Amino acid sequence: MPALHPPRIEGPLTSAAIELDHDADLDELDVAELATTGSPLHDVRLQRSRLRQVSIAGLRLTGFELRDAVFEAVDGAGAHLGGAQWTRVECHDCRLVGFDLSESVLRHVSFRSCRLDDANFRLADLERVAFDDCTLRNADFAGARLHSITFAGSHLDDVDFSNARVDQLDFRGARLGRLLGIGGLRGSIIGVDQVLPLVPALFAELGITIAEEPELD
Repeated sequence: MPALHPPRIEGPLTSAAIELDHDADLDELDVAELATTGSPLHDVRLQRSRLRQVSIAGLRLTGFELRDAVFEAVDGAGAHLGGAQWTRVECHDCRLVGFDLSESVLRHVSFRSCRLDDANFRLADLERVAFDDCTLRNADFAGARLHSITFAGSHLDDVDFSNARVDQLDFRGARLGRLLGIGGLRGSIIGVDQVLPLVPALFAELGITIAEEPELD
């Protein structure tokens, strides 16, 4: 397990219903109602705050800085947040299908019981990130830097790790299906029970064909 620093939320939060707009700077809020203009946004900073059961589905936001924050049961399906910076963030029971964090920087982030199918972490920089009891079908980590990452209890299938740069990536405790770009996982840790499911992908990466015995004339 990576040693994660939890969000630093101290003192009472102010309950608020907010509407996101450009260049918003939000601090120490407990947000249970959130609205957006529907158009792409940029440069939003949210810190020492909690979002509960709100929807950011389909949101397009560049320059999203999230620090010391908690997402609880947030619907982020199809949200495009590429290039974001997340520090000390916890996401619990969130629906993040098709969630785009490509080219983002994540430090000390925990995803727990989240749906991350089709999530995009392409070219992102992840350090000390835990995916606990999540689904990550068709997730994309191609070209990402992955340092001190765990997937305990998570289900990974058709996940792309092509050209990833890995340091202390731990798959133990995860349920592994097909992994793409398995050559990008050099330096990872897997459990003994996970070896056989990965053999076909490893042989394919090496150009080795698994074939039936030839029939004798």
